[in-house]
Amino acid sequence: MQDYFFLVPCAGYGSRMNSDIPKQYLQYQNKPIIYYTLKSLSDFDFPILLIVSPDDGYISQYQHLFSNNVNIQYIGGTTRSQSVLNGLNYISNYTHNNPWILVHDGARPLVNFQDVKKLIDTCINCQEGGLLAVKIVDTIKKKVNQNITTLDREGMYLAQTPQMFKLDMLLKALQAHENVSDEASAIEQVGVNPLIIEGSRFNIKITTQEDLAWLNFLNF
Repeated sequence: MQDYFFLVPCAGYGSRMNSDIPKQYLQYQNKPIIYYTLKSLSDFDFPILLIVSPDDGYISQYQHLFSNNVNIQYIGGTTRSQSVLNGLNYISNYTHNNPWILVHDGARPLVNFQDVKKLIDTCINCQEGGLLAVKIVDTIKKKVNQNITTLDREGMYLAQTPQMFKLDMLLKALQAHENVSDEASAIEQVGVNPLIIEGSRFNIKITTQEDLAWLNFLNF
């Protein structure tokens, strides 16, 4: 049985993009963003579980572009964490092993092969879960009502994906703490400290129109 699975939640709408089309299906060079994301992960030849919304009306027209290791399931939830949890339950019914799960955002098409390999190698060597992240280099301001404060950026990171954890641990963590913004947060809630593996600033999540413009500027 497989020891690694990519799990790609792709059921979100992306309201911050101000588009009628979900961000993962926005076009870049005549192909949707999700195509490039899956293409970057396919280099590892691991099974890829793509979780889409039950009423997704887009994916069927693109699935011929995907590699054979992509398994599309219409079991997405109303939140990212629900989609991931549904995907974990699907995998747990598929395998009796306790494989490593690498959760990756469907709208991160610029993830680097070497960074993902570094994440995998580090987690395997330490036998601990972890995530890609980059150090915050800008000054951080916090605004509450009209009160502005400057936060200490020492030790501060921007979380990225993939985030890699053992299936059993991640499943239990998300079952207990489903209202989280990423998988590492659920792991932290159960008292485990994930490893942070420094990634690349190019591994952006396409969230706004400015991000899409940046993608076109890079012309990757």
